[in-house]
Amino acid sequence: MGSAAEGRVWLVALRLTVLAALAVSAVLYVQYVNPAQATFCGVGSGCETVRRSAFGYFGSRFVSLPLLGLAAYGTLLWVSVRAPGSPWVLRLAAVGGAGSAVLLGIQAFVVEAFCSLCVGVDVAALAAPLFAWLAARGGGARAEDPLREWAWGAVAALAVVAPFVWVQVKPVPPVPDVIRALYVPGKVTVVEFADFECPFCRRLHPVLKEVLGEYPKEQIHFVRKHVPLESHEHSDEAARAVVCAEKDGKAELLADVLVTIDLSDEAIRKAALGVGVAGDAFDRCVRSPEAEARLAADTRLLQEAGMQGLPTTYIGGKRLLGLASAPALRDAIDRALRGETDKGVPLPAFLGLLGALFGGVVWLGRVRRGKIGHE
Repeated sequence: MGSAAEGRVWLVALRLTVLAALAVSAVLYVQYVNPAQATFCGVGSGCETVRRSAFGYFGSRFVSLPLLGLAAYGTLLWVSVRAPGSPWVLRLAAVGGAGSAVLLGIQAFVVEAFCSLCVGVDVAALAAPLFAWLAARGGGARAEDPLREWAWGAVAALAVVAPFVWVQVKPVPPVPDVIRALYVPGKVTVVEFADFECPFCRRLHPVLKEVLGEYPKEQIHFVRKHVPLESHEHSDEAARAVVCAEKDGKAELLADVLVTIDLSDEAIRKAALGVGVAGDAFDRCVRSPEAEARLAADTRLLQEAGMQGLPTTYIGGKRLLGLASAPALRDAIDRALRGETDKGVPLPAFLGLLGALFGGVVWLGRVRRGKIGHE
């Protein structure tokens, strides 16, 4: 049996580990709820691959693995503070560690991609049972707690709330000049880069169309850009078809159809003819160097702007990555109509304020010598 002081060290190590897991789980939850706004993870990153897998959600974007993590680690922290000597501290930590080991295995062998943030949470969860066991072995429950109960709770609340606040106050990156060159004065310009076989592009299409339809046509200037990915067999043919349909004024009608059907060369041509595109001229156009050059130029444009994934949508002064929600699209359009420029809070300033809040809570919540932390 170790000393109470030694046990206290391991008990504090356990709580700090759980706090870290809580903070990263909160970051992940914000990403899962609104990936287009959060952008803690790149669109093509391992985190996004894991999020899009069958293991990320439980029937709703609000009920996800990160939410389960928030509940689990919040419970473990609460029990370790309220009843540090309870056997449930080690039991809960062991269950969390076992669950994280399973999730690491799923990432490695099923999804075949690792989410760096998820791995951070899982490593913390694997360390928690060891710290809990060492704390129990060292008699941590008999030691004086360095912080009062309310202080542990306040620190946990800050760790969870911070990612939600950052998404709302973070600076908006400036729209690149190559994109600004497409803007029409006096209108809100919406530039969408998409791939007709990209599942999130297909899902965004009707949402964006509905939102744009809510505004007078004279207020909105819409620009469609094509970035067909090599990994998508028919995306190039679909993009060429829409480019060629522009000559007949049928591009958006064809785009509406292509996002709803199983793509093949035959199906694409049939859809083009179905919306009224001239057949012979269409066949010549889709094989023309001009169509190929147009797609190359669109792809190069997004690369110059800093391509992070598809779909990418620029609205006024904002860039939305991935599947943006209707409220996010409306908010961006409304801000552009009002001429608002959202400067945001620089990251160093945000982290400085957050650090000051953490420091203040720890200072006010510390237990003075000879006083009991559990009141």
